[in-house]
Amino acid sequence: MLVAGLVVSACAARPASNAEITGSSTNPAAPAITASEGVSTTTPASTKGTSTGSAEVQKAAEASLITLTDVPAGFTTSAPSSSDSTNPLLGVAECAPYQEAIKAGDESTAKAEASFKNTATDEIDNKVEVYGDSQVVTGQADLLADPGFPACLVAGFRSGLKSGMPEGSSITVKVTKADVASAAELGVDSAAAFTFGIEVLTAEGRSVKLTIEVVGLTYGRATSELTTTTQGPTPIDLGATVQAAANKLKANAPT
Repeated sequence: MLVAGLVVSACAARPASNAEITGSSTNPAAPAITASEGVSTTTPASTKGTSTGSAEVQKAAEASLITLTDVPAGFTTSAPSSSDSTNPLLGVAECAPYQEAIKAGDESTAKAEASFKNTATDEIDNKVEVYGDSQVVTGQADLLADPGFPACLVAGFRSGLKSGMPEGSSITVKVTKADVASAAELGVDSAAAFTFGIEVLTAEGRSVKLTIEVVGLTYGRATSELTTTTQGPTPIDLGATVQAAANKLKANAPT
C-alpha cells in the first residue's frame, strides 16, 4: 500500500478529535492545501509483519527493513504502530483516474514494519510490502511519478482529516514533491518523495507544526516506504538511511 501509505502515515501523525477543517480563521470554508513539483523515478529489534504468502516471502520483507544502524544517531527502536484505517484515497474525486492502481496497492502478500524514535519525539518508520505481480509495483511507481498525483494526495489528506482533529482547530497543509536521489543512483527501480508541511492552530491559539516526509522505493515485486515525522519545518536528513533502505530492498526483494 505504498501510495495510500503516503496519506495514511501523514494523517496518523496529526494532533488528535472532531474538528472543522479550515485554512485560517478568516476563511473557514477552504483548507489551505497546496501541491507543487520534483520526483525521481541484521533483523530489526522491533518489527511487525503480516503475510498472506509464503514464509520465504515474509522473510524477504523483513530482511528488507532498515535497522538501528541505518538511522541517525540518537534514535532507538520502538514498537511499530500501523493504521488499519480505510484507504483515504478511495472514493476521492481527485483520485478517480488512479483508483485501479490504488486498489491494487492494497493487495500485498507480505508486509513488515520497523519504527525508531528519539528523545525529541521525532520518528522514523519503514514499511516493506511484497506483491504477487511486479506489474502492481510498476503501477505504484508510475502513479507516484504522475504530475497530477499530488492533487490526489492533497484531497486524500483532506478527507483523512475530516475527523480526529481537536474541536475548534484550524489546519494548513502543504504537500510538495521532495528531493531524493535518483533510482539509478540508489540502484532501485524507482524512487519518489513527498513532504507534508502541517500547521495546526488550536482553539486556544496554540500552534503545532509537523513536517512529514515520505520516500517510496520500488524494486522487483516489493516496495519500501520510509516516513519521518518531526516537529518544526525541517525534515530529518535521511540521505544515508534512504541508501541503506535501497540496498536492502535490492538485496532481498523477490523479483
